[in-house]
Amino acid sequence: MTLNETERQQMSKLYITKAHESLRAAKTIKNEFPDISISRSYYSMFYAAQALLILEGVTGLHRHEGVNVKFSQLFVKTGEFPKDVFRMMGNLEQFRYKAYYDPSASFTAEEVEKHINNAKIFVDNIEKMILRR
Repeated sequence: MTLNETERQQMSKLYITKAHESLRAAKTIKNEFPDISISRSYYSMFYAAQALLILEGVTGLHRHEGVNVKFSQLFVKTGEFPKDVFRMMGNLEQFRYKAYYDPSASFTAEEVEKHINNAKIFVDNIEKMILRR
């Protein structure tokens, strides 16, 4: 799907909104549903990454691996996005997988809080990049 500049900007804003909604949900449910909070934290990063990719004209990526690979190629390997912040997404993706697929998984309050904070750092970095475009 090819989007014009206006459509890319609109889609990017929608994904950033989803990123913030996911982050807000992660904070709201962290004590009662830590596994779901982990997942929402990850998805806030995933949606933010999609927002930047779409703004750059990259569309049609819905699988996690595709988004991660393309994001890395365009922004991490070029030095535009900090590697350590990008690693936070990969780390959290592993926790999200565990939260979804391992019924015995449990997470400490400290782990959940750390991942929420990392997700916020990631989303904030994406928004700074978007503002520079």
